[in-house]
Amino acid sequence: MDTFYLPRKDKCMYIKHCRSHYDMYEVPSIVMSTTATPTNSSSSLKFKWNPDKVTTQYYVYMYFAEIVKTRVFHVILNEENLFGLLSPTYLSTRTFYSGTALHEPNGIYVVSLESTVNLTLPPLINAFEVY
Repeated sequence: MDTFYLPRKDKCMYIKHCRSHYDMYEVPSIVMSTTATPTNSSSSLKFKWNPDKVTTQYYVYMYFAEIVKTRVFHVILNEENLFGLLSPTYLSTRTFYSGTALHEPNGIYVVSLESTVNLTLPPLINAFEVY
């Protein structure tokens, strides 16, 4: 299986000073040096896919490199919170993943990164893998 990283050039910023802790899910540094965020702080960032077969199951891996200390958000899959309250570690890279295969009987998958109430910083993500 091949891995493809699709940049979102309209929503990128360069990260220069993040530590890379040992992580068996190491992502290429060029990927971790850019990030996607929603247009404004009250918007969410969404990823959607519809498999050909509704019986297909998926694993989700999300990669974050945080440059601000106070960012907190939720990762929602079809209205279910995947990781609880997520706050990537300041100046470090982190991987969050589904521990079990995901299966949606209706065959529609929508992953949404959503800001918490009263925070001005939008969610961010550096890379997103589904397999």
